[in-house]
Amino acid sequence: MLITPQLQLDEDVLAFPNLVQWIERYLDDCRLRLRSDETLLHYGCALKRFSTWYESRLSDGHITRQKARDFVYWLSRVKRKFDDHPGKPTSDIGLSPVTVRRTIGVVRTFLTWLYEERCLPRDFSFWFPLPLVTNKHINGKTVSTATLQALLDAAAQSELPLRDVAIVALLADTGLRRTELATLRMEQVHWLGAEGKGCLHEVMGKGERMRMIPFSAAVGQTIRHYVDVRRLYVQNHPETPELFVQQNGQPLQADSIYQVLRRIAKRAGVEDQVWNTHSLRHSFATHFWQVQRDTKSLSIILGHSSQKITEDIYVHPSPEDLMDAHISPVSTGSISLPKSLPQQRMPPCREILAAPIRTEPNWRALGRQFDLSDVGVRKLAQRYGLLEEYQTARQLC
Repeated sequence: MLITPQLQLDEDVLAFPNLVQWIERYLDDCRLRLRSDETLLHYGCALKRFSTWYESRLSDGHITRQKARDFVYWLSRVKRKFDDHPGKPTSDIGLSPVTVRRTIGVVRTFLTWLYEERCLPRDFSFWFPLPLVTNKHINGKTVSTATLQALLDAAAQSELPLRDVAIVALLADTGLRRTELATLRMEQVHWLGAEGKGCLHEVMGKGERMRMIPFSAAVGQTIRHYVDVRRLYVQNHPETPELFVQQNGQPLQADSIYQVLRRIAKRAGVEDQVWNTHSLRHSFATHFWQVQRDTKSLSIILGHSSQKITEDIYVHPSPEDLMDAHISPVSTGSISLPKSLPQQRMPPCREILAAPIRTEPNWRALGRQFDLSDVGVRKLAQRYGLLEEYQTARQLC
């Protein structure tokens, strides 16, 4: 059905004469439903890509089921990576498989919303298939131990060393999201002992889920040292409740945290490696699971709605983990392999086969000599490139 605000003509075509307005209405509805600012930004970027594809690739403005599949190709093979990020020009073509999947997921949610609002006669979201994301792309999200150490060492050399070290250490030690770190208040930090161990109280995550997050003693001591210095920063703004602030006392925004980490990565010389805030979250989850094997506690700490999200997306078993977990009837001794096996007969090498071919060029005789069939010895000679020598020797006999 051709979808316009007024007209419906063909049941196999979808069109949006005022797509930008429909997107704005959807984002306004998301704001009314109290979606977080980070979620709204993600939705806006994804739908901007959808709008760009619609306007640039579809000359007639009509989406068919076949054309909808072109959206995946356009995202992964045609679109310039940072077209929707002003100030970050690059010649890279195509988004990552994870970003492509997330973008299509937002578009599918947008189309489902249009159907639920009775703007569409049926749900067209299934026209846009979700591409599979392999473990190769997921496993690339963890930060290596060497990279993390380089980040901490570089943070200690920055203009605000205590603050920056505390940011990197807290991200790696708790799995906090970048927005959660930016909105963390002083009153939420609770130390439980003189050694520095403690927890973060009432951390608000996605879906307005509140949780408590523990942190280690070393990180707690680093935060304590930073809090002492923080008093100097907020002298002119004593009312600032946020834990992490700028040098002028203003709160550090989520985007600023990314820029701080980016400068640290550049100073450490690991800018081309995996270092971003969400990768630190994945690294925390993976390390926690490798040591504790407790998905339930990990899911609570990360603030997930279900353990399935934690298991499927955030836990990345290493080859050693899989080897340790491996079990089979053979490894348990339920079955036993034969102790004595017949020796495998090895075919003669090229040099050994070439000599009798020159002296006795007869396939049947050669087969008896090497315990092979005449067809088998002929194929072996063909593999070694000895057929011409065989023909020459036959002519000379």
